[in-house]
Amino acid sequence: MSGPVIRPRLLDSTHGSSVQGREGGLFGIVLISIYTSSGNDYHAVIHFQTGRIVTIAIDIRNLSFTYEERQVLHDINLQVHEGDFLGIVGPNGSGKSTLLKLILGLLRPGEGSITLFGEDSLSFTQRHRIGYIAQRASSVNLGFPATVSEIVASGLLSRQHFLGRLKPVHKESIQAAIRMVGLAPHSDQMLGKLSGGQQQRVFIARALVSEPELMIFDEPTAGVDGESMERFYQLLEDLHCHHGKTMILVSHDIGVITTRVNKVACLNRELYFHGDNLDFIAQQESILDRAYRHSVQVISHGH
Repeated sequence: MSGPVIRPRLLDSTHGSSVQGREGGLFGIVLISIYTSSGNDYHAVIHFQTGRIVTIAIDIRNLSFTYEERQVLHDINLQVHEGDFLGIVGPNGSGKSTLLKLILGLLRPGEGSITLFGEDSLSFTQRHRIGYIAQRASSVNLGFPATVSEIVASGLLSRQHFLGRLKPVHKESIQAAIRMVGLAPHSDQMLGKLSGGQQQRVFIARALVSEPELMIFDEPTAGVDGESMERFYQLLEDLHCHHGKTMILVSHDIGVITTRVNKVACLNRELYFHGDNLDFIAQQESILDRAYRHSVQVISHGH
C-alpha cells in the first residue's frame, strides 16, 4: 500500500506566513495538503527550521455566530496544530464555551467554517479522535451505581466497532487509561465514593480510553480543591509532554494558562490574541485591558 502523497500548495495568503518563534527568531511556515490512500485530504504545516510536518487539528476561518439576535462570536480565525496545548481565556459570556460547542459540531456556524483534521466539523465522523471533558463532568448523579471501570468503559462507545461484551483488549485499554490518571487503586470503587478531583480524573480516563489525538477541557477545575487542582494540572502536563496529546483548555485562571500551556487565545466575542504563551505574558496587560475592557490583575500561583 502506498503512503500518503504530500503536495505543497498556497491555500491563501493569510495562512502562509512567518511567525515569531519562542526563541525570538523567525521561522517560516507553509501550508500543505496530504492526500491519503483512503482519499482523505487534510491540511498540515511544514516548519522550515525543523522540516517537521505538523497536522492542523483544528482550522477555524472567518467564524461568526449569533444567538437570539446577539452576536456571540465575530470573525474568528484560529488554528490548533498537532502538539499544541492551547489555553483559551476571556471574561464570562465571552463566547468560550460557544466556541467549543461549534468545534464539537454541536452548533452550526452562522458564517465561516471549522475543519477537524481536514473534515467539516458538522460532518466529522471520527469522534473517537477527540476527547471532551465538560465543565461539570463531576456533577453527575453520584448515587448512580457505577464503578470507575464501568464509567471509563463507556468511553469506548465512541469507537463504532465496539459492540457487545468487553474483549480482553478492551479491558486492558480501560485499565491503562485508569492507570494513566493515577486511579488504579480505585478501579472497582463507586464514583460517588471519590473526591471531586478524583471524579474529574475518572472522566479524563473515560475520554482517554478511546485514544483521542485531541483533548478539550471546558473549565475542568470548577469545584475542585486546591490540592486536587495542582495534581490535575500535573496530569494535563504529563498528557501533553509525555503522551503527545494536543489539548485545548478553557479557564478563567489566567495565571495557570500562562504557566501551563504553550499557546494562548484571548477571546471576548472577537479574538484579541492568539500565539505563544511567552508573547502573551510580555503583552498581557494591554491584551487583557482591551479584551476585558477594564484593568485585570493576574495572580501568580507559583507553580
